[in-house]
Amino acid sequence: MSTADTFLATYETPRPARLAPNLLAACFPLMKLIPARFMIARALASGYLSSGGHIVETTSGTFGLALAMIAAAQGYRLTLISADTLIDRTLRCRLELLGARLEVVDDPDGSGAPRGSVKIPRVWSLETPPPDDRRQRR
Repeated sequence: MSTADTFLATYETPRPARLAPNLLAACFPLMKLIPARFMIARALASGYLSSGGHIVETTSGTFGLALAMIAAAQGYRLTLISADTLIDRTLRCRLELLGARLEVVDDPDGSGAPRGSVKIPRVWSLETPPPDDRRQRR
């Protein structure tokens, strides 16, 4: 296991927290890391993503952070698209420090999913489609 994989695994491993004498909770430092790693592994296995490739995804926060951690550790380029009401300054700084490129779209009604959303069309405009134009189902 590489140092990067060990680092990421420490964020995936739940820590028990005693809530009562016979009740424990599993606390995940970053639970979204597990589905993000699964998604990237599936994309690699199916040919949607190649080593050193470009990941483009919409995010509202922690899933984007998980993708940014994986991209930084494994050498992928990452572009994240989000509504301006969903990304605060602290998260934006963390994402950028990890090397992610963040594109923020206007969200005038504050819903996180602007009407006539430009998020998904923007994702598709940034993607490089595989040779047979398969696209990951969202």
